[in-house]
Amino acid sequence: MTNLIFFCTSLLIISTVVVIFLLRSSIFSKKVLITSISISILTATIYIFKSDLKSFTYLNDLKNNIEQGNDINANEVIIFLEKKLNKNPKDIDAWLVLARTCLITGHIQKSELYYFKALKYFPENQDLLLETAILKKSNFDFENSITYVNKLLNLYPENIPAKMLYIELMLHTGELKKANRSLNELSKETDLDSSWLEKLNDIKSN
Repeated sequence: MTNLIFFCTSLLIISTVVVIFLLRSSIFSKKVLITSISISILTATIYIFKSDLKSFTYLNDLKNNIEQGNDINANEVIIFLEKKLNKNPKDIDAWLVLARTCLITGHIQKSELYYFKALKYFPENQDLLLETAILKKSNFDFENSITYVNKLLNLYPENIPAKMLYIELMLHTGELKKANRSLNELSKETDLDSSWLEKLNDIKSN
């Protein structure tokens, strides 16, 4: 309900500003003022009654259900987010949730599709670039995974997870010198988790 209150409050503030402007303006007239107020009220009425009011709280409810361990229908989440993004594709959080939900429910191709679609709107988003690279790596598409990691590191050279993924990819592709050099540089920047270092050894042995 918070989003609905925010919307109504914002609309009221905007309407007030418009009225004040008209009152101070040389073009002010009663007809213009009445028309302005009527349009604001009509816009609010159409928005509220033609929208699904549940959509204002759906994502918050979904988040609460996840935190409380309640049963969640993944397909319902996917359908809801697909509809939401058809109306507003500039919602980065919705893209991430949709792609991740598809991924964890085994819809790998749909997940990849939504990561690609999201990148069209947010080509420099760190999460999207990193998760797309990870997905490509998990599908053994190391070449494209490296492409996404390199783009991410060019944009955000201090991104530690991207540096870690780059080292893994260098090991997978047999670029041992690059992997060791990057690992030495990374070890100077941050404390490396022992379990991750063990993972690197496993990759080397394979």
